[in-house]
Amino acid sequence: MPTRSFPRFAHGPVLRAVTASEVFGPTLGAAFVRSEAVPQAVTVFSGTAGVDFTQLNPASSSSANQTSITNDTTGEVWWPKGTYVAPSNGFSLKAGQEHRLESPAGGTRSASNTALIDGQNSALYGVQTPASGAAITIRGGLIIRCTNYGIVHSLPNGLTVEDTVLELNTYGALFQYDITFRRSISRTNTIGGFSLTTSGWSAALLENLELTGNNTSDDLDGGGCKILRPVPAVGTLTARGIWSHDNSGRGWWQDTSRVHTSLLEESVFEGNELSGMFIENQYGTTTIKRNYVAGNGTTVSPPQNWNRSPNVLFSASDGSLGGGAGIDFFLNWIDATGDAPAVGLIDPLAQVAGTKQIHVFDNDIWIRSTSDERMGGKLDADAFSTSPLYGGTNTFETNHYHVPKTASNYFSWGSLGGGPSDLDFAGWQAFGHDDGGTMVVI
Repeated sequence: MPTRSFPRFAHGPVLRAVTASEVFGPTLGAAFVRSEAVPQAVTVFSGTAGVDFTQLNPASSSSANQTSITNDTTGEVWWPKGTYVAPSNGFSLKAGQEHRLESPAGGTRSASNTALIDGQNSALYGVQTPASGAAITIRGGLIIRCTNYGIVHSLPNGLTVEDTVLELNTYGALFQYDITFRRSISRTNTIGGFSLTTSGWSAALLENLELTGNNTSDDLDGGGCKILRPVPAVGTLTARGIWSHDNSGRGWWQDTSRVHTSLLEESVFEGNELSGMFIENQYGTTTIKRNYVAGNGTTVSPPQNWNRSPNVLFSASDGSLGGGAGIDFFLNWIDATGDAPAVGLIDPLAQVAGTKQIHVFDNDIWIRSTSDERMGGKLDADAFSTSPLYGGTNTFETNHYHVPKTASNYFSWGSLGGGPSDLDFAGWQAFGHDDGGTMVVI
């Protein structure tokens, strides 16, 4: 069989034999995902300043630059490199404009090579959109030190943000309506890389993003990002090429019970202090595939805490709702390099929806700990009688496990109405799980 090198978190490249139809994790490898989560260079518009586009001046006052934005009639605003001190409520953008902020390719940016918007730890925002009018595009720049958000988006007709770096804000960005966010970095923000909230988005495209070092305050809701359910009830979320790593808190928190179509693919979640991927209150018609999730749950004490530390965690998610096609999790590569569980299903407080119709199949799962309960589902005692977790709709099929030794109770599952038990592979299969699965010693 052909071989392929798979980059691994905290390990050297590992060669293993695979067939053409058995490639787990990102199609082109985790290293490719990391290499693509990079902003591109942004250069000036064609034409003549003052005629074909409006040009700002970093040497001018904030009010003067704001006046230029407000009075622009071309729809194109150019920000040459230098420092732009944000006014108290940020620069107010005008509907229908494209803003280009001079920037080199990559994440190494400063006022010497980039249009830098500085909130100076006093401005609420770096930039904000209006509440009505045509869509806006922001390309490039470095936005830092805003006390609330580097970008706040309140425009129902949509916003595109590309090739931007958000750093040292409380949150990198707040997106409240339809958003395209790609080829950008959000790092070392006090709470989160970005927040996509309930106000009214119905379509979100998130691509080639690096989220790292966020939640320096160790906020309980902090981490790489938090995505909340949209209003109205029908929405589409597409996320691919995400590299979320080394955040305090969760790498990816998707709390989107009203999203009817959700795709999370070709991404890398590694080295986050809590779960790398947290799927909460998710409805059906959800696909999570070809991701690499490794070495998360690094600081939870005890590390086997199922409410926080599994590399992949599903909670109170009902795949029978929102289209009813279930929640499918497949062709992912999970490497539980520490003592945190690999994949966990929970219903901690007997949520109304309950955790059901989740299908975990054809994944490559590495469990490096010798502790019990590294995989499966757990309930708190207050959920035994009401949770549907063990009711037969959640399935694990044809997964491939790599473990330090086979004679361990790596799995956790139970009967409807009761609590979980620690199980070896045979006991796990007795519940109907992974009858086509495999287990091999590392």
